[in-house]
Order: sequence, then C-alpha cells, then structure tokens
Amino acid sequence: MQVGVKVTDDFMIAAFLRAEIDSPRFGAAYRGLLAQRRVPRSVVDNPNMLRPEDSDVRRWLLRSVRGYPDTLLFAGFPTGVSWFKATVAPDDLRSLYYADHPTWTTLTRGSRLVAVGARNVKDVPTGEDANHNIQAVTGRVLDGETFPELLCVSSAPDGPVVIFEGHTRATAYVLAGDSCPDPVRLLVGFSAGMAGWRFFGDIPDRPQAETKPATQA
Repeated sequence: MQVGVKVTDDFMIAAFLRAEIDSPRFGAAYRGLLAQRRVPRSVVDNPNMLRPEDSDVRRWLLRSVRGYPDTLLFAGFPTGVSWFKATVAPDDLRSLYYADHPTWTTLTRGSRLVAVGARNVKDVPTGEDANHNIQAVTGRVLDGETFPELLCVSSAPDGPVVIFEGHTRATAYVLAGDSCPDPVRLLVGFSAGMAGWRFFGDIPDRPQAETKPATQA
C-alpha cells in the first residue's frame, strides 16, 4: 500500500456518501433524506469541500443512516483518526481483510480475506444479497465502469488493513482480474485505538496457502 496525502474527516465523509448514495442497501435512505430536506444530490455527487453548510448536511446524512460518529456502523470507532489518500496494487488488494460482520465471515469461512471471499462467491451463500451484488458489480467493472475509492482502516501503517466501506467493490475488483483498476484507490484511516471499533475484530491467522481465485471473463 502506498500512502499519500492526509485528508480531513469531512473528506472521508464525502467519499463514504459518494460510494453509498446508489447502494442497494442504503442508497434509498440517503436519497429519501435529501428529498426530505430538498437538498440536491450534487451535495454528495460533486461535494464542494469549501462550503461548511454542505459538510454539515453530509455529516447529518451519515449520522442518520450509518450512525456517524459513534453508533451503528461507527460503534466503538475511535476519535482523531488520521485519514490519508492511498493506493494498492491489484494483487495486494487480495490481502485486505473484510470487516468482522457475519456476511463476510460466512463468505470467507472465518478468514475475512478478500482473496478467499472472491474465491467463494459462487459456492458459499451468505444468506443476504452479497453474492448477487458482488457478481453484478464485477460485470460492471468488466464493462469499464469506474467506482469511488475504497475506505479502509488500520491500527498502524504496518498493521493489517480492514475494509470499512467497499466490501463488494473490493471483491469485484479481484474477480475482474486484468480489468481491475491499477492501482486501486483507497482512503485509509489510522488510529492506535482502531481495535475498539465494533467491526475491526480479531484478525484471524492467515491460511497456510492462499489459492488465487479464478477471475470472471
């Protein structure tokens, strides 16, 4: 992983919302709230970081739908996280970990590795729409569509990296093989207290051998 420039919490929030505004699970909630306040989608799709009132709206959206800064997805999330733009090579993307959530622990049979999740997409049902969504996004990647950066977190620059937002995209990138963006863009947040985040969990030992998953043509 190559770490670049530091960014603000407001930049992270804008990136998170841009990634989820059309999400099958959460998009309708965001769009409904925008309509309720009669705020145009452009506040998410084309954020102006110089308008404090727009940042306030984005914080309200993320709090309302995802519990920012300290409930729901953000339960136990540390304060004072340092956020950076970063990139990762496609092969190294396979070594990222999913969040400690039943969907992803089921898909990976406990390993939480993106490489294993990609390998298991067709064979290990999660009981949700994750398998279908991954394959749908893979098709869009193969068709050349681009997507927002992945959001990840870690306790330290040399520690394991856990996906915070973008599990489906990360898995689809691995399945897309040569059609995967190179490099893959990330936002990564570092905090010594990240282990306290509800979904960080204990990082499992890596399998003795990792078989590279078959890509979709």
